[in-house]
Amino acid sequence: MTDRRQHARARFLAPADAHVDIVTDAVIESWHQHHLVATSARAVSIGDHFVIETSWHGGVRSWEAIVIGCAPIITESPLRHRLRLSLTPLTPCANGASIIVM
Repeated sequence: MTDRRQHARARFLAPADAHVDIVTDAVIESWHQHHLVATSARAVSIGDHFVIETSWHGGVRSWEAIVIGCAPIITESPLRHRLRLSLTPLTPCANGASIIVM
């Protein structure tokens, strides 16, 4: 029997630079086709990419989001930010595995 501790458990196919974060306080203000406006306590940078997951008819639907605008909402306390996002629906993986990155 080979030593299990020396066996590689995971391999990355290519180098990756990423940050994984879960945001639970975002509120959707409007959603029109492939554009979404939301408010969140976190500021983001224009051009940032992330994945949004929503409940959809008893299942989960995933969207790739690209930040096209972020501005502070000065009148609210604590400070919140209005995010403008461009969305693209993600297709499920061929083998049924899910990838969750937020």
